[in-house]
Amino acid sequence: MRFAVRAVLAGACFVPAAPALAQVPPPASSSSDIVVTGRRGQEQQVRDFVAALTPAEAGAIPRFVDEVCPAAAGLLPAQNEAVAARLRQVAAAIGLKAAAEGCSPNAFIVVADSKRAFLEAVAKKHPQSFGLMTARDIRRLAAAPGRAAAWQIAGAVDRKDQPQRYNDIFSGSPSEAWETAARARGNPRGFDAAVLVVEMRGVHGLTAGQVADYAAMRLFAHLDPARLPSGSPPTILTALDAPMGSDVPVTLTAWDAGFLRGLYATSINRRTATQRAEIAGKITEGLAAPGR
Repeated sequence: MRFAVRAVLAGACFVPAAPALAQVPPPASSSSDIVVTGRRGQEQQVRDFVAALTPAEAGAIPRFVDEVCPAAAGLLPAQNEAVAARLRQVAAAIGLKAAAEGCSPNAFIVVADSKRAFLEAVAKKHPQSFGLMTARDIRRLAAAPGRAAAWQIAGAVDRKDQPQRYNDIFSGSPSEAWETAARARGNPRGFDAAVLVVEMRGVHGLTAGQVADYAAMRLFAHLDPARLPSGSPPTILTALDAPMGSDVPVTLTAWDAGFLRGLYATSINRRTATQRAEIAGKITEGLAAPGR
């Protein structure tokens, strides 16, 4: 049943593998040292940054509670492997456990010629891949500006931050998918799966490390870069839509890493205001670290 995932990816319209990424290797770093840029920010900047990236519509700020199993498609095989490996490295650094090699993927990044065409193809062939999203929701996601589209499938979590029942949303029948997705009606929520589709034009000139770090922000958290106001602190979230030749972070910034560490350090059962305060605290802690 898990091979249905590969059918979704291979059967849609992402471009065949091509040497799209810059050949400059991503900066070497250990899982505990992934931040190379950042600046000390004011307290209000931190609060605004967190508020913009945590649109918790119905309570708890959702995140993965199961082990994550990253996968990448649409680039050269070596680049796909590098992106997936970097996602594992980031997961370890932020406190998100990665599943053993050979696991069934539940966090996907797909590089496609057209995100709209890809989403339309998946919606037609495998509508269960979008969980509770309506056809209108999918059309809105496909037509949204920007070079990437991301969505998550969420399920219920118990009081100990454990998923009630893990189910690979992409692997089963439509009825099984709806049963799983129906758990998202309750709160708090944990991700069962996450998908990011990036247009090929968005990754030109970027390294595998930059693509993976952008993906980490979009897959491991439910956020929208368009919510960030102009003049926001430095973030890898600007990498895809920045004009060619402009300066973009080479990896996660202190703001990004602090945000993810804070998200995965807080309990998903806490109140949203408490979660935001704890995330802000992790960002402030990272900005105050020596050398930042």
